Amino acid sequence: MPVTEINSLEEFKTFTNKENFVIVNFYSPNSDESREINPKFEQLSERCDGVEFYKVNVDERLEIFEAEGLPSVPIFIKFLNGRKFDAAMGTHLEALE
Repeated sequence: MPVTEINSLEEFKTFTNKENFVIVNFYSPNSDESREINPKFEQLSERCDGVEFYKVNVDERLEIFEAEGLPSVPIFIKFLNGRKFDAAMGTHLEALE
């Protein structure tokens, strides 16, 4: 399944309040770690059936990053039934599998 870019706080709320398993990648194109991990996140999305993958460019959508109270990028947040239940920071994508 392709990774979908989230373009507003309203979209973020809609996509993460589903009953499905959702993973959101909060990234910055200016972050070396984000540039390193983003292709791996895309590859993971192609391997995982039944999971919806989204990404938020925090440089363009800072309001979402701040609303979630996140410490840094890259960070990957897992949602299930509209609730956060896990996170992985930095380039530790294996924690998502």
